[in-house]
Amino acid sequence: MARLADDWPEQRQVCVDVLCGYLKMPPVNEKSEPEVRAAITDVLAAHLRRDTTEVSWSDLRIDLSYAHLDQLDFSDTVFRRRVNFREAMFARTCLMDKAEFAEGADFDQARIGDGGLLRIEHCVLGGKTTFDEFVIEDEAHLVLMQAAGGRISGLRIDIRGRLFIVLNMEHSGESYDLTGAWIGAEGRLQIQPSSLASALTPGRRVALSGVHIDAVGADSRIDIAQILIDAQVVYWDPVNPAPEQCLTFVPDPLARQQRIDRLRSTVDP
Repeated sequence: MARLADDWPEQRQVCVDVLCGYLKMPPVNEKSEPEVRAAITDVLAAHLRRDTTEVSWSDLRIDLSYAHLDQLDFSDTVFRRRVNFREAMFARTCLMDKAEFAEGADFDQARIGDGGLLRIEHCVLGGKTTFDEFVIEDEAHLVLMQAAGGRISGLRIDIRGRLFIVLNMEHSGESYDLTGAWIGAEGRLQIQPSSLASALTPGRRVALSGVHIDAVGADSRIDIAQILIDAQVVYWDPVNPAPEQCLTFVPDPLARQQRIDRLRSTVDP
């Protein structure tokens, strides 16, 4: 099918839709099924990579809504049209490092299965990307880090596993809005700079207004680097309960070193 798409420009989109359509089918209990799915995602990735030697499919519409994605590697890919991952299931390890979403992406109502990982680091966003009603299952991880200024909104996520937001040191202007996010009994949200300098770059905003913490779960946590609070990058306005019951400030190594240096200056001859 991929060869047909490459050789038939007029129907290339139709061929790609057929490949994506297979990934939307419910997984069947056959020994070869995972291999077939892996082959399709590998073909898609090969045609979407920034330095591909294949016919580029980056200008095509990639619709993976409702897809079951297992062991996906979309690292260093380019999507020039808005990508649709709505209600997709990300199982095991799914990587989108250094991906470029020229018109953003739709992750609404998608989920990461138990123990799975979805990592989107150093991504370039040219449009709005949303995670509305996204679910991170138990023991699952979602890692977000933007390479260039962009907006990730609608992060109304059901966090049962862990959500890591890493603020980039090289670019300003990216923002994350977690208004309405819900952190389950053993869920954890961690916000940290990729380096100490990144917290001091202007234009960076993380809105935590309206975050709900599961009052039943003693292990629900929000860990925020102290430097982000000091620089007024993170705005904390929880619904329930009081911040001291669930909020941890991660010590700032730079401030600690500065305190040590000041102490040394008072005792050194």
